[in-house]
Amino acid sequence: MRQLHSRPPHATQPSQQSPGWRQLKLILGLLFSTALLVVVLPLFDAFLLEAEVDSASRTLMREIAQARLSAIAGNRRVQWIVYPYNPNTTGGPMALEVSPNGASEVTFNVLGWSVANADGTPTIASIDVQPGSWLHKGLHRRRLILSSAGSIVLCDPGRKRPLPFSC
Repeated sequence: MRQLHSRPPHATQPSQQSPGWRQLKLILGLLFSTALLVVVLPLFDAFLLEAEVDSASRTLMREIAQARLSAIAGNRRVQWIVYPYNPNTTGGPMALEVSPNGASEVTFNVLGWSVANADGTPTIASIDVQPGSWLHKGLHRRRLILSSAGSIVLCDPGRKRPLPFSC
């Protein structure tokens, strides 16, 4: 009887490679994996930091929009207050820079427009969100711009026009 599918004789024999060759392949594989990690981990750290800054700025944007909608729905004035802090003293994860200097609140009227604050303090025009760490200061930054009509714009001051999200 004839076999239709037979294995070649060398396929059933154990490998004749020396143990030194196996160790060399293992060491080369570990070196390649380590080099790949050294290159990829800083990029992953930058990606995570960018995501944190984006998340924090979008949270602020939602809170301000909620205050504006609350003023419209409740037919009353609503104040939204932010407490910027110095990250060098508090060690917080995100630093908020409010402009103009000394501004800490914005007041929305019944139409949702930004109006003068009752206590006479300046109204927030923009908020910069950036990492609180001195190591990443200025690298990843988002800016919230509040217009007098109540609109809120989220942009990246590091991008030049006409790119999307540029200020």
